[in-house]
Amino acid sequence: MRENKNTDNRAIGQRIRTEREKFGLSRQEFAEILRLSDYYVGQLERGERQMSLPVLVEISNCLHVSLDYLLFGEISQIKWFFCSIRN
Repeated sequence: MRENKNTDNRAIGQRIRTEREKFGLSRQEFAEILRLSDYYVGQLERGERQMSLPVLVEISNCLHVSLDYLLFGEISQIKWFFCSIRN
């Protein structure tokens, strides 16, 4: 079981921004895809706001990254295990 970790909104926001930029998306383009305001997405990326679970899931799906990665900066051990089996 995972130990209880405090939510680091700045780190989450930085990971979102990094992944968004890998897709070559501007913040405005990303916000349009998510049907959110550009201002709100900026606040999330700077760690100024905490997002709801549905928004976090939508961002995770859009960026093709796991919730573990966005929240903690790592992928779950189960996902790592299955990825290593495929290779």
